[in-house]
Amino acid sequence: MRRTAIILVLGAAALAGKREDRYLTLGRVQFARFQKATSNADRLKRLRKARVFFKKAKAGGVADLVKTLNHETGVYYIRKSLSLAQKRNAAALKLAPKDKTALRLRAAIAKAKKKDIYESVDGIVGINRVRARRLATGVPLRNRGRSRRR
Repeated sequence: MRRTAIILVLGAAALAGKREDRYLTLGRVQFARFQKATSNADRLKRLRKARVFFKKAKAGGVADLVKTLNHETGVYYIRKSLSLAQKRNAAALKLAPKDKTALRLRAAIAKAKKKDIYESVDGIVGINRVRARRLATGVPLRNRGRSRRR
């Protein structure tokens, strides 16, 4: 009776380990697909799936999870979704506070929040359109909803 119970416990532990290994493998597959993706939307889709699998893997997926969160932060930063980039970056720094990539991304996000986030890389015509829209409304696009008068 005891031998059967021990075998069952060891078998359950082995299955749990295999399940975590499976999640780790699935996360790495999604991460590999992310690297081949061509659009930002497809990249984010693959990164979200990889993040979910790495969270389920728990034990072995922390480094991969941080790497995934850093890449997701980068995609949101490129798309100029600074609030989402900041959330993903905070999650990465919570897991690995001394990660160099996450620290660099945090500095870039802070700099982008202080400055105008539109650069000449985006194309001067597009930047001029955004600035013209800002002037037409009288309020910077980022500050809508806040009253200018107090």
